[in-house]
Amino acid sequence: MARVPLPTREEFPEELRHVYDRMLKERGNPAPHVFLALCNIPALLQPLLDFTGAMRHGAAMDARYREMGVVMTALTARSTYEFNKHWNHALKAGARREQLEAIEASTSVEALLASPLFDAKERAVLAYAAEATAQIEVADATW
Repeated sequence: MARVPLPTREEFPEELRHVYDRMLKERGNPAPHVFLALCNIPALLQPLLDFTGAMRHGAAMDARYREMGVVMTALTARSTYEFNKHWNHALKAGARREQLEAIEASTSVEALLASPLFDAKERAVLAYAAEATAQIEVADATW
């Protein structure tokens, strides 16, 4: 259940509806609630779409690693919503179901990083995401 209004296209400022339409085209119809909630700040929708589009399509990091980092960040932050939203994105990007199940079931980062389900680069992404989320600063050894 949304805690803020989720503006419809008709409620969005007429002069910016082309941006709302872009959101629907890029993010699906209906758009994810996080995008609809951010429509409460109409002037930020276009920069948000530009930013998130560049993160998804312009990054040097492979999408599989990015999505594994997102699900690990979501788990560490206890954001079930974000974890669930990115589960299928991670699968489509190449993460294996058993990897995602292991991340979801993990009781400690250390145990997760010891799992044979992950290669060295995947472990590095998971360790970085967990540490950056839980402690903000990332140790040189993790980096």
